[in-house]
Amino acid sequence: MGVSDKAVHLRSTARVEPLVDRFPARVHLVSPVPAATALAGRHVPMLESYLRGEPVAGLAAGRATDVAALLDGIRRDRADVLGFAAAVAEAEDLLERAGPGSDPRTLHPRLPSDLHGLAEVVHDARHRAGLRFLEASAYTSRFYDESRQSVRLAPDDAAARAAGPGTPRLPHPGVLDLAVPFRHPGWDELFTARIRPTTVARLREALGLDDEQTARLRPLLTAEPAAAPDRHLATGGRVRWFGHACLVFQTPESAVVTDPVIGAGDRYTLDDLPDRIDLVLLTQDHPEHLVLETLLQLRSRIGAVVVPRSPRGDRHEPSIALCLRALGLPVIEVDDFDETAFPGGTVVATPFLDEQGRSRAGSTYLIRMAGARFFAGSDTSGADPVVYRYVRRHLGEVDLAFFGMDRLSAREASALVTELGADEAYLYATGAHQRVDAFLGWCHDRGITAEHLVKRREWCW
Repeated sequence: MGVSDKAVHLRSTARVEPLVDRFPARVHLVSPVPAATALAGRHVPMLESYLRGEPVAGLAAGRATDVAALLDGIRRDRADVLGFAAAVAEAEDLLERAGPGSDPRTLHPRLPSDLHGLAEVVHDARHRAGLRFLEASAYTSRFYDESRQSVRLAPDDAAARAAGPGTPRLPHPGVLDLAVPFRHPGWDELFTARIRPTTVARLREALGLDDEQTARLRPLLTAEPAAAPDRHLATGGRVRWFGHACLVFQTPESAVVTDPVIGAGDRYTLDDLPDRIDLVLLTQDHPEHLVLETLLQLRSRIGAVVVPRSPRGDRHEPSIALCLRALGLPVIEVDDFDETAFPGGTVVATPFLDEQGRSRAGSTYLIRMAGARFFAGSDTSGADPVVYRYVRRHLGEVDLAFFGMDRLSAREASALVTELGADEAYLYATGAHQRVDAFLGWCHDRGITAEHLVKRREWCW
């Protein structure tokens, strides 16, 4: 047997980072309309600023040659995308100058030609003209270009530490950058190797690697699997907290994961996830809840991703469902009180109140499994806890409630638990120690089990 035919696994420490034009990928950089405006309005000016000698947070000094090459490539290869962004800006200026009461039928022919077929002029309740983008059509246009996508692979997170979260990923020693679109099936061959063996030869063929790329891939591989032996459950039910809003609900026959942001070190990691995940539940598109690098790595293991229904046509709030489908993920889009079944249980989408008072896609969830009911509240606001009184009336009381408390007051958190009728309450928070302590004291006085989650936690029954 040759070296390339030996069974290998992807190392658990391997760092995976999807990129769009070498910037860390987010929903807003995949969706064609906001991606174009971000490239023209934020990324190109950032690169130009750096080349003028101005400091850019997270972008190290001494990289002018690499930054100039990236900027030249964007101007050359993304001219269509930059032109589309200019057309959006021109159209929005046109509609702003038109004022209230203007006739959409006379405005539409005046839109730049790049927007024809991809946007329409609409009026809001105050008769102000605006653009509604036909987002699904934009994914079929020349402005959605999968050649903009690539994935960076590194043995650990050293390359990521060398750059800021919103800065471009420049060439780095020991890093493998592959210009392979996110939806390419070759990624499934690589990422499934976390739980099932593959060979270097299969990976080379699946991803179309040359000799140099294959050599850079080898340090990411190992002969020994790293998957945790207790990642599956033999009897009963189990919930594990992986950090922030990420929870894994399991029975012997099923698994449901919320907001899969997977940590490292002394937290549960990718190695602790079950091989099969029936449903992934996303509460919102914030980057600490919707992480494309995690979803891409789990794609071949997921039955479906449940997402909140997004507003249609708003370039500031792109559709989560359309983005994930473009990445090859199976998606179920839900409204409040829509129910989704999985083996041995159900998930019901419940209302989400935005913590910053904006109108955008969001959902909380009530999970029923193994004789228990769980509320996954993520970062829902406590502005009107009576909302969850209606959830309780419609769906019944909750056994365990999980939610974030970075912006909730102790009073709001207490009201949320009261309205849900929860017997136990578990919260995550990066600060807010006084509010957390006040809430925990309130729960203690009323005989409600409550805890501030840190590192990792498990519940079994």
